[in-house]
Formats: sequence, C-alpha cells, structure tokens
Amino acid sequence: MLGPELVEEASQRISVIRDRLLTAQSRQRSYADRRRRDLEFDVGDSLFAGFSLERSDPVREEGEVEPLIHRIF
Repeated sequence: MLGPELVEEASQRISVIRDRLLTAQSRQRSYADRRRRDLEFDVGDSLFAGFSLERSDPVREEGEVEPLIHRIF
C-alpha cells in the first residue's frame, strides 16, 4: 500500500473519526441542554461573585497583583 491508497485510507479514517466526534459532541450537548435551567434574579437579591486577588502567571513579575474576576452577574 503506497501513495494514493495510503492517502485514501487515511482520509477515510479521518472522516470516520470526525463523524464519531460530532456524534459525541451532539450527545453531550443534548445532555447538557436538558439539565440547563434559566436563572432569574429580582432586584435586591444577593449574589456571590468569586474572584481571586492573586494568580500564578509565569509571565508576570513576582509581587504583582491583579484582580481576576470569574463571574459577573
């Protein structure tokens, strides 16, 4: 098996892998969508927004502090 046959077989295998990945993604998406619920808030509701004052980032110089907000509601 040389040349074009090898390329054709590799292309077919890639196609099968891509189809299986799309099927798995679709299954996971439908699983998550069925369990997702809408959040509703009223005026005056208290919310917790987590944040960190420090994060480890190898690019930053030692001692620099930058707030990192995880969620904003």
